[in-house]
Amino acid sequence: MAGNTVVVKPPPSCPLATTRAVQRIAEQLPPGVLNVVTGEDAEIGEALVSHEDVAKVCFTGSVNGGKRIMTMAAQTLTNVTLELGGNDGVLILEDAQFNEQNMDLLFMGIFGTTGQVCMNAKRIYVHSSKKEELVAELTKRLEQVQLGPASDSSTTMGPFHQKAQLEFVQTLVKEAKDSGADVREFGSCPAANGRTGTSCVLPSFWTPIRTCASSPRSSSVRLSPSSPSRMSRTASA
Repeated sequence: MAGNTVVVKPPPSCPLATTRAVQRIAEQLPPGVLNVVTGEDAEIGEALVSHEDVAKVCFTGSVNGGKRIMTMAAQTLTNVTLELGGNDGVLILEDAQFNEQNMDLLFMGIFGTTGQVCMNAKRIYVHSSKKEELVAELTKRLEQVQLGPASDSSTTMGPFHQKAQLEFVQTLVKEAKDSGADVREFGSCPAANGRTGTSCVLPSFWTPIRTCASSPRSSSVRLSPSSPSRMSRTASA
């Protein structure tokens, strides 16, 4: 990005934190080098992507959003980098070590930012000899989670930022329960007070424990943070 001016457009569903962060960084740079604009994707996003003075577009979002970005950018042959939705998995082998550092990193890789990160782990494939230890380690950390608003200093996991994401995760959890999976949920949602109470999902994981046909010693765990679930997501998503 060196030598280029930049325009940042946060998603309309959660613009404030990004806008403030960009503003603070921009204060340390010459005027006009780093900019932020907010608004609906159909209006602001399309204007930015299709503008002839824009040399490159970097987009993080859904697959359908990426398709629209690429279609618009093609009209001006604008260079595009897309980071779209994934279905990331974790592989835990027989010699894995569940020390504090490794487990802290794994936990953040699943439940960090309430799971609302595209590269968060959605499922875990764990060697059968390590499954119970993994479940115990994740359980220990999930029992310490405090759900609530970001304005509360005791909160360690916040709500979903968007109703569509909330409903998506609720559907995943329901499907897991209906299929007979062992769904383990932790904590309690704060009393309904505006958006916080209605946007809360208990962090959880479930273990259908399906044996892989090619390896009878492998099992799957699924997880579910307050966002798309994750552990088999003894990962779920």
